Amino acid sequence: MLDKMLQSQVFTDQDIMDEFMTFLSASTDTTATSLSLVFKMMSISPEIQGRVRAEVDRVLGVGAEARSVELHDLPRLQYMEQVIKETQRIVPSAPFLARQVYQRTELAGKTIPANSTLLVNVHGAHHDPKHWPDPWKYDPERFAPGKEHHPYAFLPFSAGPRRCPAGFYAMMAMKTMFAAVIRDHVIEPVDDGVREAKDFKLTFNLTARIVGGTFVRFRPRSTSVS
Repeated sequence: MLDKMLQSQVFTDQDIMDEFMTFLSASTDTTATSLSLVFKMMSISPEIQGRVRAEVDRVLGVGAEARSVELHDLPRLQYMEQVIKETQRIVPSAPFLARQVYQRTELAGKTIPANSTLLVNVHGAHHDPKHWPDPWKYDPERFAPGKEHHPYAFLPFSAGPRRCPAGFYAMMAMKTMFAAVIRDHVIEPVDDGVREAKDFKLTFNLTARIVGGTFVRFRPRSTSVS
């Protein structure tokens, strides 16, 4: 893509810089935000955290026998992936998406004029009780093997032809970092009044985040790798 832009007479240097910043933000800010929220959920969900740690211990070993995460380990971290997906459902890193409508379009009985901008409420879709009963309840079992949901009820990486091209990579990166942290540390809560997901005070610019920052406490495990 960059080669084509550099060879094109259409893209200015500013256009290229804008595209670069979009890719940089999409590949780092969203992943970091999602992972920080995973840690926050673990700090207030000790039973779920314990189950994730048990899975990591089975895959990577414990104490002196523990090793670093490798590529072939990631598919075995199934429950960890459920935890990440449920966190993305509770707080999608991109709570809204914008799509340009170039032609007059009929959609769900409504007429969308040409040259309109359509906003997709991802956060609303992720909390629709029709698809997610008790939507603020943090329940990774929603994504257990065999469980099904409407393909457009869960959109952490958008969907369709313009979905995020790096969603699979982002999940790999989050699982790798999550496993490395949970292998060696216990994630504990801080005294900020947050006891469950519905206590979050959220804001967003490009990505969603907790007002004032996301805070947890990391305590080294006695069985950590030397």
